[in-house]
This record gives sequence, C-alpha cells and structure tokens, in this order.
Amino acid sequence: MMAVIALSVISVNAQKGTLYLGTNNIGGESIESNVSTTPAFFTGFWATDDAGMKTSTIGINPEVGYFLQDNLAVGLGIGLSYETEGEVFGYGFAPYVRYYFKTINNFSLYGQCQYSYASNDQDGHRAYWDLGVKPGIAYNLTDRFALTATYGFLGYQEQGASNAMGLKLDWSTLNFGLSVSF
Repeated sequence: MMAVIALSVISVNAQKGTLYLGTNNIGGESIESNVSTTPAFFTGFWATDDAGMKTSTIGINPEVGYFLQDNLAVGLGIGLSYETEGEVFGYGFAPYVRYYFKTINNFSLYGQCQYSYASNDQDGHRAYWDLGVKPGIAYNLTDRFALTATYGFLGYQEQGASNAMGLKLDWSTLNFGLSVSF
C-alpha cells in the first residue's frame, strides 16, 4: 500500500513547477467501451473464474505530471499488465492536460483532456485508442498527498473496425487514484 501511496495525482494547491507522481484506476478490472472490452490497465491484482477458466491479471498504471501554471498540469500515464491466461502482456499510454477549476476546502474540481492508446495482444489485434474529456475531483489529504477520482467520458473511441462517439456515464468510467507531489 505504501508503494501505491508513493504514486499519483495532486490538487490545485500545487504551484507552477510542481512535479507529481501517481497512479489511477486502482483495483479496476478493465475499461468497457461502447466498442468492446478494452485492455485492462489498473493498479493491483485481479483474479477471475469464468466457467472454470481461471485468469489472474496484475497491473500497474503509474503517471507523472508537471504543473505549467497553478491550475494547469500536463502528464503522462503508462499502463502495464500481465494476464496468466494465454500469457498476454499489455501496454498503453495516455498523455493528458488537466485544468483545475475550483477549490472548496480540500476539494478541487478538474477537467482532463487525454489521448489513450492500449494493446494487450502481441499481434496488435486488440489495440484500442480514444480521445476525449473526463471530469474529475481531487481531495487533498495533506499538502503533498491527494485522492482523485474521475467519472464519465465525452469523446471518441476506436478498437479495430468498431468505433463509438458520445457521452458515456457508467461504472466502467469510474477511476480512483492516489498521488504525491514534490
């Protein structure tokens, strides 16, 4: 747990020039889109037993960011996963820009515009990408540590020949994170 806390996202109290490390999608299984189920990128361990077929997946989804201004940050998330069934290694990346709108007590509201790419098939047949906006909230535990959450997605998603565009509000879009700033 200490390793997870040593990674993630900060709040609007950060000043220009602040660097942060974090992780998101803690304990999640996968991201389901209107297109199909995309590669699983999360921080933690997930085990499933589907009709007698047991699969274990381990993943890490660290991110690093930098505040260009007091309320504007840029960052990069990287997803790595390994699934025991079929011994599938997954990877992905998500550069983003995050703008913090309002701070009330220890809560900060933000919007995050990002491009994501992910693949968990050696031949690239399960490649997925999206471009869109996610609303989020951060809660400052201390001056250096924060909890974050995003819910929803407005944008475009594509996997193979399938694609989807629009607003998505379901449990698959809920992500939680932890962060530390320097």
